[in-house]
Amino acid sequence: MQPFILVTERVNRVLAWLAGVGLVAMLAVLMGNFALRLFGQPLSGTYELVSLCAVAVGALSLGEAQVYKAHVAIDIVTVRLPKKVQLVVGAIVTVASIVLIVQTVLALQIYGANMSASGSATDMLKIPIGTIVWVLVIGFAGLVLALVGDLGRIVRAWRDRRPELDIW
Repeated sequence: MQPFILVTERVNRVLAWLAGVGLVAMLAVLMGNFALRLFGQPLSGTYELVSLCAVAVGALSLGEAQVYKAHVAIDIVTVRLPKKVQLVVGAIVTVASIVLIVQTVLALQIYGANMSASGSATDMLKIPIGTIVWVLVIGFAGLVLALVGDLGRIVRAWRDRRPELDIW
């Protein structure tokens, strides 16, 4: 189980690194536009490029945020429950999350295929919309991997006599 959890973490680290590259690209476009605007020659399509980079950054960082629990968790009720009950609740919530995100991935795949087939593109730069939808699919798939890794941690904690809970 531990090797699989490590693989999910590494895959999401690579996706987060790619999100970081997108963030640097977004910064470069914005700074380049600012500098060129001083000379009266702004970059055309800056809004499109920054928007597409923002989508990529957000999507590709989802799994890493899940791995490091960089989200809001409200555990007012569950923290008072016995450890084994907390693990059961965590497993139920994690499985439900996996089902929901897998459904999202499937819907995005259909949407991406439709966008690619129809040739939809951005207005100014004519960047294919299907491409960014596939980036979304990859990002959400990374989130599914992170959730499966969380499920592995829950199973490992269940088998332990004194479980350490890092599920929230």
